[in-house]
Amino acid sequence: MDWIPMLFINLRSWNITHGDFTRSECNLYCLDCKWDAFCFYCWSSRHMDHGVIQIRRSSYHDAVRVAEIQKVLDIGGV
Repeated sequence: MDWIPMLFINLRSWNITHGDFTRSECNLYCLDCKWDAFCFYCWSSRHMDHGVIQIRRSSYHDAVRVAEIQKVLDIGGV
């Protein structure tokens, strides 16, 4: 169950290194590294070849697109 660590990542924080730039919200998660969430600029420099999903905000809930998550999880019964 490799997806369990995703339940505990720190989302909606701002990247200290890239805090002055737009799109510096940490809302991306690398399925290969499985570390904390990171921003667009960190993705561009360190995770470009990795499987990455974007955590989105919908009605005050964190969510992912079905098209992104179904590549790595069987969501047939959901």
